[in-house]
Amino acid sequence: MDGAGEVLGSTVLACLAEDLAPTEAYERIAAVAPKLGTQSLYSCLSDVLVRLALGSRPPPPLLFTYIETMCVYRSPKMFAEEYDERVVVLSLLTQLFAFKPADHVAVDTIAHLILEAGGYAQVLEHLPTKQLIDAFGPSTCDFWRAALRLVGDPGAAGAQLFVRLVHGAVRDGWPPVHDEDALDVLLSQIQDVVVRMDGTHTDSDAVRHALVSLQQGVTASADDLFDDDVSATPTPKVWGSYFFFSYTRALMQAWRESDGRNRRVPPQAPHPGPDMVLLVHTLARLDMDWSRKGSAALGLLQLRSARASSTNEEAGCDTTLVFLHELIAATTICALRELGADPRARTAQAWRHVFGGVMPPLAVLLQQHAPPTSDSLSGRDVLAAHFALYEPFQEWMALDRTATQTLDVPPLAEAMHLCWNAWTPFKTDDLLACASSAVQAYGQSVRTCLDEAPQRMDSLVPQALANASLQYMLATEIRRVLALWMEKQADMRLVVALCRSLEIHVPLAQDMLFLYVDPHELCQALEAALSRMPASLWVNADELASTGRAILFLALVASHCTQAVPSVGEARAFFTLDVSVPARESLAPPTRELLDRWCCELTAGQGISDTLLAASPPWTMYSLAPIVLAQLLNAHQYTMIDTQTLHSAVSYFLQAPLRHTLHTTLRWLASYTHQTHVRAYYASHLHAHVCTCLDVLQILLLSDACCPLVCTLAMPVVLPLLRYEQLATIPGTAGNTLRTCCQLLEAKYVHSRAAPATWLAHALSREESRASLCQWVATTSSAAAHDTTTAHTWLSLLQHTMPDDTWTVQLLGTALVLAPPPAGAAPVPLALVRFVLSRWDAACASHDTIQRMVAVLSMSMALSQQLPGGYEAVQSLLYSFSEGALTKALRDAL
Repeated sequence: MDGAGEVLGSTVLACLAEDLAPTEAYERIAAVAPKLGTQSLYSCLSDVLVRLALGSRPPPPLLFTYIETMCVYRSPKMFAEEYDERVVVLSLLTQLFAFKPADHVAVDTIAHLILEAGGYAQVLEHLPTKQLIDAFGPSTCDFWRAALRLVGDPGAAGAQLFVRLVHGAVRDGWPPVHDEDALDVLLSQIQDVVVRMDGTHTDSDAVRHALVSLQQGVTASADDLFDDDVSATPTPKVWGSYFFFSYTRALMQAWRESDGRNRRVPPQAPHPGPDMVLLVHTLARLDMDWSRKGSAALGLLQLRSARASSTNEEAGCDTTLVFLHELIAATTICALRELGADPRARTAQAWRHVFGGVMPPLAVLLQQHAPPTSDSLSGRDVLAAHFALYEPFQEWMALDRTATQTLDVPPLAEAMHLCWNAWTPFKTDDLLACASSAVQAYGQSVRTCLDEAPQRMDSLVPQALANASLQYMLATEIRRVLALWMEKQADMRLVVALCRSLEIHVPLAQDMLFLYVDPHELCQALEAALSRMPASLWVNADELASTGRAILFLALVASHCTQAVPSVGEARAFFTLDVSVPARESLAPPTRELLDRWCCELTAGQGISDTLLAASPPWTMYSLAPIVLAQLLNAHQYTMIDTQTLHSAVSYFLQAPLRHTLHTTLRWLASYTHQTHVRAYYASHLHAHVCTCLDVLQILLLSDACCPLVCTLAMPVVLPLLRYEQLATIPGTAGNTLRTCCQLLEAKYVHSRAAPATWLAHALSREESRASLCQWVATTSSAAAHDTTTAHTWLSLLQHTMPDDTWTVQLLGTALVLAPPPAGAAPVPLALVRFVLSRWDAACASHDTIQRMVAVLSMSMALSQQLPGGYEAVQSLLYSFSEGALTKALRDAL
């Protein structure tokens, strides 16, 4: 540290020792500014504060307050210049390079402040990596070696900042590396980070992808997404199904010439096209209703049919039948990949739902609009040949048997398809009329039950879980009821019965239902129904106990919604899992009075009066319950109530008036306990309060009221606390009890399925040369949030993809249509294309660049034209841009 730094450092240490507030500390620091000479007080102070934070064991919390106040969220009275993330990031990286090792908690805290100040999505607009590299020093490798030290916990803010730095380098271009020795050291350290992540079995695709991008970027000075070897292997035509048609005919011939003793060797199966794999990913999504999935499949079929009719290479090819066969093959590949990565019974059951539940009515829909025309191919024979000779299907069945320990699926799957006459030519506009008599009888039973006897739903949902061919009928009737709830007041008996019948089979029921019903639609209908509930339901404790289960189910559905849900009433409060707990003095007078009444009656131990229940609607208590518990804990901490009174008051949270708030209360209590434990490092008298919080937490968690649904909603916050080993070292804490509690909760906790990006990339292609591109497309296709960095990457892909690279054109063109729209955008065709092109600078585009963009965008627009509202979306997109070269080229291509 130079002389100026030593002066500032000693001044800051004196301020910390005297526990000065940030404003007072800054006045003392500013007084020594003349001693800095020509150095900027802002940059010099950033260096000093970050250095002290990284060098302290542990750093005092006040030091982070100084960093936040003086370097990030600065008052205009402190510094004349505006906040610049580059200064703080540069200070952090410079000091990281000096400290070996650094405190990861401090690193993540500072990184979080940086990202939060700039906005997690927009920070890269103000954080040019190239300028940071230039300012860091002469060695590019040293910069990245410092950046690698940001990666401690792959899910923490430091790792996120590292990913942003790598993405900035991809956007700005990789500076050349001239020092080979330094490069070898950097590559070795990158490999060390990768090995460390593999050893902890952590799941962070963004960090892994950033490490690969960094490794390839510094060695080749080029983005790894644009590999020259991507099109090294020959690929079929973009629009064609001719190659799969040849395979289907060969497979049929091999199957027909086989008997029970002699089987011909099946032909080598081609890999399904990337557009078909992305379509299967769309069909398996749990945030899209069945009608939109059917539109996507029909649009791709119509696009292939239109292109096939315009070329002579596919003469005689039954596009519909081959399309369905390729779709079944792609479904098999996707199921095989996810089961290989996540061999659980839930995963196996989910793909049975897709194959036996979604596919049969989808095949009916496709054949309604494009009937098969081939005389040489039979749909039933194709299905039988696929089951018998398609090798990946046999591998899938082996994994399925291991995961579920049940009978073989082939007879069951074939029966499911035949239940819907999926391979029989017919002419009808009623999709439901194509089902077998058994399926239609089940549909009638569901309708009668929903209209007349809701309590019988408990026996009908398990039938659909066991027989996937019934699921479309069940989902159709549920959607009919949801539409009625949006129009008028719902029968709460039906609401409670339907939610209970689905809730008792979580997570299998939600995996099934969300294949057909958009969770946003279900969430909006439940919110409308609960908002209109009569007041008598929350005055009667028994009625409120039943309604509370519906509230918990609504909270579960809301947790699966990727976009904001329009609300019509007070029940929108149930959408929030983490309720804020403000100070009592900041509450409105009516809320403060209600809070005091609840605290008084809970501590009195004589039950909850009817007058208090009448003044406490469920949505009000949903937000108020954590505040009530906070007041009770504060009262116990300051000896206003004893432990027995506290535990008696807490027991009311397990009863009907408050039971529906249990998951939000648990989440808040876990966060509060963690914060109190951190404060106890500097105030040992808080250890007793931490023990009290843990006792209350265990009372709530180990009760019968803490059902698996409550555990599923609360455990993402509670389990990390219980697994925190240092809690067992606090005097008065029973470590064995915590471990037992943790084990019991893990048995109740319903773990979520693996993210689709973990298997979609392998399903798209197993070639190493395409791995990075497939991984990026898989991640983008599985996330609803798209930021400016994603848009720039899309533009780079469009501008670097050669028109004759048909596989990549097919992949990108389909992904732009089937990927989720940007957050906040309406789910209409070409929403993502519009978002990407809005970041494009047309003035800088060359003729070759435009031709490359047209190759992909023309496919996206042609596919979108086949979707509902697609033609209008295409015309709107073309008219939204000036009549430039891109618009003219797209009009010619279409």
